[in-house]
Amino acid sequence: MEEDMISALTSSLASITLKSVTWDRVRTATTSDADMAMLVDLITSGLPESRQEFPMKLHEYYQFKEDLSTIDGVVLYRERVVIPPALRQDVLSTLHSAHQGISSMITRAESLIFWPGITPDIVSTRTGCNHCNRMTPSQPSAPPTQLIYPDYQFQCVCADYFHYMGNNYLFIFDRYSNWPIVERASQGAAGLLASLRRTFITFGIADELSSDGDGSSHQLPPRRFFLIGVYIIVCHQ
Repeated sequence: MEEDMISALTSSLASITLKSVTWDRVRTATTSDADMAMLVDLITSGLPESRQEFPMKLHEYYQFKEDLSTIDGVVLYRERVVIPPALRQDVLSTLHSAHQGISSMITRAESLIFWPGITPDIVSTRTGCNHCNRMTPSQPSAPPTQLIYPDYQFQCVCADYFHYMGNNYLFIFDRYSNWPIVERASQGAAGLLASLRRTFITFGIADELSSDGDGSSHQLPPRRFFLIGVYIIVCHQ
């Protein structure tokens, strides 16, 4: 069983063109890194329950502790390989080797690899790429969109997706009643879509769903939501 899992993860690393970052390199780099080796030992023996008992050097892993495991000397976060510090720059360079955008890089990373702070590192890599910055055309700011003034409850709602203490949540706010709703959401677009659907099933489909994106409010009539739900999520990220 363990060999099958290692084989599957090894193949997955290659499938997202991380051929230079092999399973053996990850295992060796994990063993060679004192903090990562300490993390492996703690996972094996049992992670401390409180943050105060957690080694200071490993505090960034505390919020993820319920989903950490180890196999063949490699740390996993859920089903994603935790990349040790020595290999992270190689991974970032490979993820951006074709000069993809931030969303594409994050999508590829979320399919297999992880480390605390991976998303800010991806953003920094992309925004610091001179080639991409030269090739990206200057986009004028979108004009403000006039919001509908609601006449009844849950006619117009606002939504925001956030991450807290290792969990993903969807915050929904009814503009008529000021009623807040917080839904725990699974990771990724599918989880966000499911949370939105549950809310619309409970309260009815709103006439307007708005979410902050790049400083302006993008809107899509939610009555088209069940047909193009993935698009509405992309609009609002």
